[in-house]
Amino acid sequence: MRKKWKTDDRSGRITLRMAPSVHAEAAALAEQLGLDLNGFLNLVIRRALPHYRMEARLLRQEFELEKDLITNWLHANPGRPAREFWDEYWRLQQATQQGIKEAVEFEFDNQEGAAVAALMAQSLRAKGGSHEQPKTPRTR
Repeated sequence: MRKKWKTDDRSGRITLRMAPSVHAEAAALAEQLGLDLNGFLNLVIRRALPHYRMEARLLRQEFELEKDLITNWLHANPGRPAREFWDEYWRLQQATQQGIKEAVEFEFDNQEGAAVAALMAQSLRAKGGSHEQPKTPRTR
Protein backbone atom coordinates (compact mmCIF):
# COMPACT_ATOMS: atom_id res chain seq x y z
CA MET A 1 0.00 0.00 0.00
CA ARG A 2 1.21 3.47 -0.83
CA LYS A 3 2.30 5.79 1.93
CA LYS A 4 -0.28 8.47 2.70
CA TRP A 5 1.52 11.79 2.49
CA LYS A 6 0.84 14.66 4.77
CA THR A 7 0.63 18.09 3.24
CA ASP A 8 3.69 19.21 5.17
CA ASP A 9 5.74 16.29 3.73
CA ARG A 10 5.62 17.91 0.28
CA SER A 11 7.96 20.66 -0.85
CA GLY A 12 5.63 21.96 -3.54
CA ARG A 13 8.26 21.28 -6.19
CA ILE A 14 8.03 18.61 -8.88
CA THR A 15 9.87 17.76 -12.06
CA LEU A 16 7.56 17.07 -14.96
CA ARG A 17 8.51 15.54 -18.29
CA MET A 18 6.23 15.87 -21.30
CA ALA A 19 6.38 15.59 -25.06
CA PRO A 20 7.86 18.70 -26.70
CA SER A 21 4.62 19.23 -28.64
CA VAL A 22 2.59 19.22 -25.39
CA HIS A 23 5.12 21.59 -23.82
CA ALA A 24 4.79 23.99 -26.77
CA GLU A 25 0.98 23.86 -26.67
CA ALA A 26 0.87 24.39 -22.90
CA ALA A 27 3.29 27.34 -23.16
CA ALA A 28 1.21 28.91 -25.94
CA LEU A 29 -2.02 28.52 -23.95
CA ALA A 30 -0.36 29.94 -20.84
CA GLU A 31 0.73 32.99 -22.81
CA GLN A 32 -2.78 33.46 -24.26
CA LEU A 33 -4.17 33.39 -20.72
CA GLY A 34 -1.57 35.81 -19.44
CA LEU A 35 0.06 33.22 -17.20
CA ASP A 36 3.51 31.76 -16.96
CA LEU A 37 3.79 28.02 -17.63
CA ASN A 38 3.94 27.18 -13.92
CA GLY A 39 0.76 29.15 -13.20
CA PHE A 40 -0.99 27.54 -16.16
CA LEU A 41 -0.06 24.01 -15.05
CA ASN A 42 -1.24 24.79 -11.51
CA LEU A 43 -4.56 26.04 -12.91
CA VAL A 44 -5.05 22.96 -15.09
CA ILE A 45 -4.21 20.56 -12.26
CA ARG A 46 -6.40 22.38 -9.73
CA ARG A 47 -9.37 22.30 -12.11
CA ALA A 48 -8.84 18.60 -12.95
CA LEU A 49 -8.50 17.38 -9.35
CA PRO A 50 -12.26 17.15 -8.59
CA HIS A 51 -12.80 15.02 -11.70
CA TYR A 52 -10.03 12.59 -10.78
CA ARG A 53 -11.08 12.55 -7.13
CA MET A 54 -14.55 11.42 -8.25
CA GLU A 55 -13.10 8.90 -10.70
CA ALA A 56 -10.93 7.39 -7.95
CA ARG A 57 -13.95 7.14 -5.64
CA LEU A 58 -16.01 5.42 -8.37
CA LEU A 59 -13.20 2.98 -9.12
CA ARG A 60 -12.93 2.09 -5.41
CA GLN A 61 -16.71 1.53 -5.25
CA GLU A 62 -16.63 -0.62 -8.39
CA PHE A 63 -13.76 -2.66 -6.95
CA GLU A 64 -15.67 -3.23 -3.70
CA LEU A 65 -18.77 -4.32 -5.63
CA GLU A 66 -16.79 -6.74 -7.76
CA LYS A 67 -14.92 -8.05 -4.71
CA ASP A 68 -18.27 -8.73 -3.02
CA LEU A 69 -19.57 -10.43 -6.16
CA ILE A 70 -16.60 -12.80 -6.25
CA THR A 71 -16.78 -13.51 -2.52
CA ASN A 72 -20.51 -14.27 -2.69
CA TRP A 73 -20.06 -16.44 -5.78
CA LEU A 74 -17.25 -18.44 -4.14
CA HIS A 75 -19.42 -19.04 -1.04
CA ALA A 76 -22.34 -20.14 -3.23
CA ASN A 77 -20.08 -22.37 -5.36
CA PRO A 78 -17.64 -24.12 -3.01
CA GLY A 79 -14.96 -26.08 -4.78
CA ARG A 80 -15.31 -24.22 -8.08
CA PRO A 81 -12.26 -22.21 -9.20
CA ALA A 82 -12.53 -18.40 -9.36
CA ARG A 83 -11.80 -18.44 -13.11
CA GLU A 84 -15.27 -19.97 -13.59
CA PHE A 85 -16.74 -16.91 -11.88
CA TRP A 86 -15.15 -14.71 -14.51
CA ASP A 87 -16.52 -16.90 -17.32
CA GLU A 88 -20.02 -16.54 -15.89
CA TYR A 89 -19.54 -12.85 -15.17
CA TRP A 90 -18.51 -12.04 -18.76
CA ARG A 91 -21.37 -14.12 -20.19
CA LEU A 92 -23.77 -12.15 -17.98
CA GLN A 93 -22.24 -8.84 -19.11
CA GLN A 94 -22.62 -9.83 -22.77
CA ALA A 95 -26.23 -10.93 -22.22
CA THR A 96 -26.98 -7.67 -20.41
CA GLN A 97 -25.51 -5.62 -23.24
CA GLN A 98 -27.45 -7.66 -25.80
CA GLY A 99 -30.64 -7.08 -23.78
CA ILE A 100 -30.00 -3.33 -23.80
CA LYS A 101 -29.41 -3.39 -27.56
CA GLU A 102 -32.68 -5.25 -28.08
CA ALA A 103 -34.54 -2.82 -25.82
CA VAL A 104 -33.20 0.10 -27.83
CA GLU A 105 -34.47 -1.47 -31.05
CA PHE A 106 -37.90 -2.20 -29.56
CA GLU A 107 -40.84 -0.08 -30.72
CA PHE A 108 -42.10 1.93 -27.79
CA ASP A 109 -45.72 3.10 -27.47
CA ASN A 110 -44.80 6.57 -26.23
CA GLN A 111 -42.12 9.22 -26.11
CA GLU A 112 -41.23 8.41 -22.49
CA GLY A 113 -40.33 4.83 -23.40
CA ALA A 114 -38.28 6.06 -26.34
CA ALA A 115 -36.42 8.44 -24.02
CA VAL A 116 -35.60 5.56 -21.64
CA ALA A 117 -34.29 3.51 -24.58
CA ALA A 118 -32.13 6.42 -25.70
CA LEU A 119 -30.64 6.71 -22.19
CA MET A 120 -29.97 2.96 -22.14
CA ALA A 121 -28.18 3.24 -25.49
CA GLN A 122 -26.12 6.16 -24.21
CA SER A 123 -25.17 4.16 -21.11
CA LEU A 124 -24.15 1.20 -23.24
CA ARG A 125 -21.96 3.38 -25.46
CA ALA A 126 -20.37 5.00 -22.38
CA LYS A 127 -19.44 1.55 -21.06
CA GLY A 128 -17.87 0.64 -24.40
CA GLY A 129 -20.53 -1.95 -25.19
CA SER A 130 -21.16 -0.80 -28.73
CA HIS A 131 -19.06 1.04 -31.25
CA GLU A 132 -21.80 1.13 -33.84
CA GLN A 133 -24.27 3.97 -34.16
CA PRO A 134 -27.40 2.95 -32.21
CA LYS A 135 -30.72 2.86 -33.98
CA THR A 136 -33.06 5.68 -33.11
CA PRO A 137 -35.92 4.32 -30.98
CA ARG A 138 -39.19 4.33 -32.85
CA THR A 139 -42.48 5.44 -31.36
CA ARG A 140 -45.97 4.59 -32.50
